[in-house]
Amino acid sequence: MLLAGYSSEIIKEKNNLAAMVEAILRTNECKQMRTELIKRLNEQYPGLLGFLEGEKISNKELKLILADVNLQHGEKIKLAALQAGSEASTMPR
Repeated sequence: MLLAGYSSEIIKEKNNLAAMVEAILRTNECKQMRTELIKRLNEQYPGLLGFLEGEKISNKELKLILADVNLQHGEKIKLAALQAGSEASTMPR
């Protein structure tokens, strides 16, 4: 049960982040809306963009960051599944 809750939180975060990045990707790189969306992204996910300047980040860079974060989310889910399996196997029957 813990795994399901943890996994669903990771999936929810992954989907939220993907939706925000997709919204940014659909805007022009020099538009005010893009700047505002990147600002929100930084507020919700501090440190995500690292040392890149939000206003100057390219779509290619955003896609690479999203791909990396998606891999990290996948690893978190796998680790949670392994931990849940380990805990289940050590529980008395």
